[in-house]
Amino acid sequence: MNAPEPSEDEADWQRFIRMYAEEIGPTPTAEQAMLLKYFKEAGENLPVDDTPHWFHAAWRKFDVIYTRDLGSKDMVVWHLMHIDKAVDRTLEKFFPPA
Repeated sequence: MNAPEPSEDEADWQRFIRMYAEEIGPTPTAEQAMLLKYFKEAGENLPVDDTPHWFHAAWRKFDVIYTRDLGSKDMVVWHLMHIDKAVDRTLEKFFPPA
């Protein structure tokens, strides 16, 4: 699961996905692989437009990954983020302190 190279017109959500892929490296855990898959599925709806707190909260407050299926991918993401320190490290790099 190598991280893609950055492009000149890379959007913020694409940059976050690239940074997370770099953080987890080529041999992610099953949980990290699932998070990366869901981050990619969220695409431009990935909540990277505010703060690290909002990034976590958004998964509980609205449908980041809309689905008509039973169950919620957002809840899976929210739970997995709380056991993966790579998400926090990526958020620290993505939202550097002012």
